[in-house]
Amino acid sequence: MAVRSSSTGASSSSGCASTISAETETGYHVLTIEGYSQTKGLLGVGNSVKSGTFTVGGHTWCIRYYPDGFDDETADWICFDLFLDDKDDDPNNIVKMKHSFSLIDKAGDAVPPYTSSSGVCSLSRTTPSWGYHWLTPELESSPHLEDDGFRIRCDVTVIKAIRAKTTHTPLLVEKKLDVAHQVMMKPGGDVVVEVGDMQFTAHRSMLADQSPVFREMLSLQAADHAGVVHLRIDNMEAKVFEALLHFVYAGAMPEMDEDDEMEMARLLLAAADRYDMQGLKMACGDMLQDYMNESTVVDMLVLADKHGCHGLHEACVKLLVEISERDFE
Repeated sequence: MAVRSSSTGASSSSGCASTISAETETGYHVLTIEGYSQTKGLLGVGNSVKSGTFTVGGHTWCIRYYPDGFDDETADWICFDLFLDDKDDDPNNIVKMKHSFSLIDKAGDAVPPYTSSSGVCSLSRTTPSWGYHWLTPELESSPHLEDDGFRIRCDVTVIKAIRAKTTHTPLLVEKKLDVAHQVMMKPGGDVVVEVGDMQFTAHRSMLADQSPVFREMLSLQAADHAGVVHLRIDNMEAKVFEALLHFVYAGAMPEMDEDDEMEMARLLLAAADRYDMQGLKMACGDMLQDYMNESTVVDMLVLADKHGCHGLHEACVKLLVEISERDFE
């Protein structure tokens, strides 16, 4: 398990920062298969029916349905592929993208056993499709084949462009850990925060200094007769707030079980965005980079953009560039 900590001097400075950003566009298409039993054996192995076309990221796509499989090896499978249907014959025009196929239930929710996702892949005129298959007997015996029909959803994320931008911004300066620990040990907390069925005691000065959102909450909430302000936080797990509070006082992430580290970092990143805690946001981004690879990079990029985590965003774009350059070699 990796344990992370950091400290800097108390002085402030300003500097120049550059941002490399990837522009992405996401869309989806739902295909309904009616009269499923009548499609079996009708077309033969290797033959497909196209869905209607749809546009994502400036490119035209369709889903191809192979009721009798792609080939002899998949003749007992139901097969689909996503097909790049652009009217472009140049084999050098490559589309970087990621996509998934999901069987969806009546409510429109994905059915996990029938959900398949790609990593970042490259499609072009010479390699225009990426396929999946599901075992026919299992689907036919499942409750999701209803009234001789089913629906699938294809989600597509296209990486459209990569740009660089330079800005002048103040550099974030964190408090020294030893000072933070002294304050954390200080008795007489004047804030009680209720999260779920747990209560946490904290100091108003620490919360207000680390988060402008907490600062405003504390200014609007009257103290009780003992001078204690009571806050309640909803839509957050107690363990997430406990980790957030640890960062407020220690200036570093708490130790975590390795199995929980990535999910906790995701939850803490959302909390950091919610309470405008830039230091915690940076720490979460650093932690999530340890779990970034070709399969997760697009999801990480979406997460970084959602919560304004610039460090994670830049790391994702750097990896995407490396993947792109490797594919072109």
